Amino acid sequence: MTEQSNLSWCFPIKFSLDGVEMTSSLQENVEQSLDVLFHTLTGERVIFKNYGNDLHSFLFANIDSALISEIETMIYETVLRYEPRVEITNISIQPDSVTASLLKVRLDYQLRDSEQVYSWQRGVDMYDGKGFSV
Repeated sequence: MTEQSNLSWCFPIKFSLDGVEMTSSLQENVEQSLDVLFHTLTGERVIFKNYGNDLHSFLFANIDSALISEIETMIYETVLRYEPRVEITNISIQPDSVTASLLKVRLDYQLRDSEQVYSWQRGVDMYDGKGFSV
């Protein structure tokens, strides 16, 4: 893959005197793509109605091992469908020890044709309805 194909607009979009700021690497591009994917509800996009995730369907649910397993499956299937540049090596979801409604999500992945493993880590509050946070 060429270096040029690894570039895309930064998200959120930023402008400088040189024009639109671009991502600096494929890994940064993928992580921004994952952020957009998990901040988009299924049906929110007019043209790509299936793009996004259904995390909102789990809000206010009792946090137990069954719920965590369902969320892991949703994350796996969503990434598999909408981020073909990565291969998931592990997904772990742990309840936060301080905030009862917070789940700590870690997605370990490899870029296709790469041996290096990267981690995308976010928190999600199951009661505030805002989705994933940094």
